[in-house]
Amino acid sequence: MGAIHNIAAKCVNCNRCVRECAFLKEHGTPGEISERFMSQTVSGEKHLPFQCNLCNLCQAVCPQQLDCSDSFLEMRRTIQIGPEKEIVEHRSICAYEKLGSSSLFSLYVIPEGCTTIFFPGCTLAATRASAAESTYHYLETVIPDIGIVLHCCARPSHDLGRHGIFQQRFTSLVDTLKGKGISKIITACPSCYDTFKRYAPELETETVYEVLAEKPPEAMTRYPETVAIHDACATRFIPEVHDSVRKLVAGSGATIDEMKHSREKALCCGEGAAASYVAPVITGKWKDIRKSETGGRHIITYCAGCSATFGKAIPNTHLLDVLFCPDNAIIGKEKVVKAPFTYLARLLLKKRLKRADRTVRNCKQRKPERKGVALRIMLLLSILGIAGALRCAGVDQYLDMVHIEHLLTLCKECPPSLYILILSLAPVFFMPGFPFVMAGGILYGHTWGLVYAMAGATLGAGLSFLLSRYIGNQWVSSALSETKWAKLQEMTRNHGWKIVVVLRLVPLFPYTPLNYGLGLTNIKFSHYIIATFLGILPACTAFILFSSSLMDLLKGSLSPHFIAGTFLLFFVSLIPLIYKKS
Repeated sequence: MGAIHNIAAKCVNCNRCVRECAFLKEHGTPGEISERFMSQTVSGEKHLPFQCNLCNLCQAVCPQQLDCSDSFLEMRRTIQIGPEKEIVEHRSICAYEKLGSSSLFSLYVIPEGCTTIFFPGCTLAATRASAAESTYHYLETVIPDIGIVLHCCARPSHDLGRHGIFQQRFTSLVDTLKGKGISKIITACPSCYDTFKRYAPELETETVYEVLAEKPPEAMTRYPETVAIHDACATRFIPEVHDSVRKLVAGSGATIDEMKHSREKALCCGEGAAASYVAPVITGKWKDIRKSETGGRHIITYCAGCSATFGKAIPNTHLLDVLFCPDNAIIGKEKVVKAPFTYLARLLLKKRLKRADRTVRNCKQRKPERKGVALRIMLLLSILGIAGALRCAGVDQYLDMVHIEHLLTLCKECPPSLYILILSLAPVFFMPGFPFVMAGGILYGHTWGLVYAMAGATLGAGLSFLLSRYIGNQWVSSALSETKWAKLQEMTRNHGWKIVVVLRLVPLFPYTPLNYGLGLTNIKFSHYIIATFLGILPACTAFILFSSSLMDLLKGSLSPHFIAGTFLLFFVSLIPLIYKKS
């Protein structure tokens, strides 16, 4: 009981820490609690040491800078190795740690020659998988051959006093990393940073915020907020981290207004050291104190655990979202996953990272294939050749609205399957699909005409997209610099479906060239095809309703479908103006 005895002997009970700490206000000074523990007068209160957040605020304000958290941690270890080893309230957090260390959720992506890995931590990977993934891909442009490891550092066991389990799991993790040639850890989790720094000094450990402050990403969107910064307890005495975070926040365009308790005197969010599991009332007071200090200001934090604890009660944004997903961060729509879906988010992140790693490895191992290049060139020449031949044969004249009668005559006996096929091939060979859509309404009516037209148009857009991706994606990625390509791919990865919907609704670019152009980006095909379907649906519906009622109009009958189609066409025509205004 060295640490407990030390606090009991040296604490002068000045009450400075009591005035700052919600836990000590309930139970007295660290010296008094330590003396009671040594005299076993708290033997019936086994939960008491577990109500402390181990946040070290007491040390920050102590005139003697006594490390009181070591005393409470030693109390926890003493209780955990006693006859009553397990506290029921801790079962869920212990299970969470065990799963995080299991083969199901862990992942090692270690490229050849890799000596540095990104270690995002369990909470960031679970609640903000997109931010973790975006950060890793940016780090790939900064640090050649960086790897990523999804694993748990076993911090919960450490803080709960389960020292044997912590040593076993953490030592196994460190030995695995060293066995793979890793000498440096870059972590986004402040608790992981403290754990590696303290218990694996042979590994160089740095926060991702220090790395990003040296080579910050270019802001795609400025963050026009006045914010306060909530510092993490685990990095309380690391001014390099505080400075790096503030440099990044200021660089994003935000204005910083510091709170009373910040940097080395930062307040705990209330979640530290699993105290909330046994003392939710006390830990809730931490949140209340922090909320009162914000004064309505938005908080930027760099701890995913703090962000999750504050939730909607205290408006907050994780720094990595500000840097890599600013559009969502500004409007408060960050992609934050909550339990129990956090487990699914981690599995999906692991799957994406494995797929990306496999693709990179295949690209590095694959030798230049002349057949592949030749096939792409032949396919491109074939598409251009057929498109040219069709125009030379005068096929395009039948697609002119002036010759729509010829088109209808040709398509009169056309079965729906052939109609869909023709409409899907039209954009592939740079033929306008609009006349075919109009013809569909006349030939098949407003219901089936819309079904067939949407099927053909969507298939055509998808086919053009896939051909473009196969033929040109590799050439474009090699033509652009790595940094530019990474930025473009990052933007389309995060916002691709939005871009597609806007471009489909607002005809800034011709339909067919747009299909091929989007195929050169990193948009997921599933996102592209769904966004395309939704984006073209209003215009396609308008044209079908309009055209399907033309025959009635020629007979002198004004059908409701014609009126609806006319109004919808008018609305679609206004979309570019609305977009320009907004």
